[in-house]
Amino acid sequence: MENFANQLIKGKASLKLDFINFVLSLSENEFGIIQIINNFNQFEFVHLLVDMVEKKNLSSLDQKIVNAVQNLLLEERFQNKLTCENMSTLFDKLLLILKEQSKLNCNNFNLICQIFTSIYALTSQKKFLNLIKDSDELWNETTKFLILVSNQSKDHEILYNVLICLLNNLSALKSKQLDSNIKKVVFNVTKGKEYQNQKVLSLISNLIQNMSFQDQIVEIFSKNFVENLIKNLKTNTSLSHSVKILALLTQNNSKNFRKELFDFDKNLEFLYQIFKDVSLNPAADKNHANKNLNIKKLNEPVISNAILCISNCIESNDDIVEQMLKTNIIMDLLYLARDGYHIDLQKNCGILIAKLAKKDNRHLIRLRELNGVEILYAAFNSLSRMRCLLSFFANLAIKIPQFFCKSI
Repeated sequence: MENFANQLIKGKASLKLDFINFVLSLSENEFGIIQIINNFNQFEFVHLLVDMVEKKNLSSLDQKIVNAVQNLLLEERFQNKLTCENMSTLFDKLLLILKEQSKLNCNNFNLICQIFTSIYALTSQKKFLNLIKDSDELWNETTKFLILVSNQSKDHEILYNVLICLLNNLSALKSKQLDSNIKKVVFNVTKGKEYQNQKVLSLISNLIQNMSFQDQIVEIFSKNFVENLIKNLKTNTSLSHSVKILALLTQNNSKNFRKELFDFDKNLEFLYQIFKDVSLNPAADKNHANKNLNIKKLNEPVISNAILCISNCIESNDDIVEQMLKTNIIMDLLYLARDGYHIDLQKNCGILIAKLAKKDNRHLIRLRELNGVEILYAAFNSLSRMRCLLSFFANLAIKIPQFFCKSI
């Protein structure tokens, strides 16, 4: 079949067109893709298609070829058949087509979108992503087109979203290219109302976590951006990503971001509201048939990041510690630590309890009234979690109960 394909390609233009139309139709449905996978060498087949594309003056036929390549590469079963060596050659060819179109100031954004989508499909596999993420040329072309379409994202919404998804994958791992491009990317994705776009917020989260120079965060992210994230929390918009970014920003040693949160709400009610009074829910009642009924309905990562953000902020402001005496926060944190499924949530609860109790003895008294030490002991019952609890007691600077020592 491959020999037959080669003969068609070398033949008349009409035969070539018929062949491409046939391949495109196959690539648009699952049955057709299975036929290609079963009857062709994946790399040689897609390599053959890419080589047919004119690098400069692209025709409608070339666009059909690129469309077929995109469809094939989006199929995971097809990706799995490619080796890293195969992928590297294919990536170089796609990047060459992209660069040529970029030089020509190509206005065929559908074609550009298909090329970027093909490359994005390759980055969805970690083994390929490790090879692609360090490409200066790819980062340059991606940021160039991002800048071009960010001001007119409504007109080129599909291309814009593909670029965001590609950058999200590229930013999932550390690289020099990420560090050198982060300012341009952040500036162009935080315009307008993009702070409500979950894909954009996911990208920003990856950028913050994987940038090498954390001290640059303050100059990269504006006060307006932080305020918009807080508004997201208050309106329950893109909640998961927004609270995660706030937690990441407030971990920074600089007090700038923490101050901005206090300027917006001195009691951090918008964060506490995420898990406020969870312990007063009927599911928390001791006589209830299933004490975990409520916790299963909660978004633990969101709550964990909200708690982490509060924990970061109280390091820079003692007033909030006293304000929280008027709330049930210790009881809420104990409830979450006891019934939470994720260790990160339990750890963050323990850390915040420790900080509150250390800064104000009245929180420590409340902890003891609620038998909080025993509750935390039961929550951190494995060896790895026990180390977290010992750290908790060290932060509190209180004596470790004798039964803990026996357990270890």
